[in-house]
Amino acid sequence: ERCLPLAGSMLAGGFRRAFTLSRALSTTRPAGSTLSRALSSAVVRGPLPPAVPALPLVGSIPWVSNLSTPEGKTSLSLDPYRGFKELYRRHGPIYRLGLPGVGVGFLSETHLCADPREFHKVIMADGSYPLGAIELQWPIIAYYKSVGNPLEHFHGRGEPWRRMRFAMQKSILPPMAANAFAPAIAASASAASKAAAQNAHDIGGFTARASFDLFSAVTLGRETRTADESQAVTNAGDQRFCEDTIEALELLVPTTRHLPSMFMHRLGFKSEMHKRFERAAHDALTYGVKISKELLTKVKAGEALSEAERASYLVSTFERERGQQAREGAGSLSEEELLNLISLTLLASVDTTSSIINWCLVHLARNPQAQQMLRE
Repeated sequence: ERCLPLAGSMLAGGFRRAFTLSRALSTTRPAGSTLSRALSSAVVRGPLPPAVPALPLVGSIPWVSNLSTPEGKTSLSLDPYRGFKELYRRHGPIYRLGLPGVGVGFLSETHLCADPREFHKVIMADGSYPLGAIELQWPIIAYYKSVGNPLEHFHGRGEPWRRMRFAMQKSILPPMAANAFAPAIAASASAASKAAAQNAHDIGGFTARASFDLFSAVTLGRETRTADESQAVTNAGDQRFCEDTIEALELLVPTTRHLPSMFMHRLGFKSEMHKRFERAAHDALTYGVKISKELLTKVKAGEALSEAERASYLVSTFERERGQQAREGAGSLSEEELLNLISLTLLASVDTTSSIINWCLVHLARNPQAQQMLRE
């Protein structure tokens, strides 16, 4: 449990990032807001959480850039593992931190929750339409609006978001649904593991490709094997998807926080950074829709499917929606929404899943006794 400081907050939030949601818990928000109520009922009872010192404009940067730890001096930006662990040791599982460009108020205050059990209370108390990081990602929202994609509403918190989100999770979160994906996940993970050593020079790229393989197996029942570039199964389209996804996700947060890009966007123009993000996101999302549509076409034509395809998320969701439509006259998702949600899931999974894998590797590397227990 001592290793939870960063991983706990990252894992607890899922798609709607824990880091940005905890940012919104700042007490500088209106007292009547949903998140303020969540904070008061779920996280803070009595005094405010402890705070890292902060100054106007620069927040807590002077303090977290020169942290003294038992292992020596470190910086939160250069060594987040040791940095967040030290902040956890000093301030406990919930504390305040000034983060310019992320936090709110004069001190850029952010609330960080490093205990997934406490963060779960925040999520449960957050009402029907919780605030999340995707609302702040204006570059992807602007892209969806520009191409007339219905997923622009998925990046909000109104009823369209709730409808798509709840329909989306029915075929993937229940234990029985997850059990159906286990064989495909195990096969992909086994194949990727064999290629780990040869990718030691680029572990980030390797885990990103491994994540795509895992979610391709889950969502579409496809055997992609992009993690092992020597495999004949790999095709150029899958490799390009991974490259475009990595580029898009690397640009998303910087573009979101880039003031010139924000200003130009409001005036109806695009910065070079914004254009690079849109190109990479467009290519990745278009390819995701293409491969999703290929499987859906097979299903609708009554063609024979492999066992993995029959168990896939797309097929199970489509069959459920088709059954609901037959019973009630309408499903929860349109075909266009389903295809685009699958594409977005593939794109988002590369970042989120590889992040979890990377942190697992870090924890295992720093805890050889845990490695030994796993081997035994």
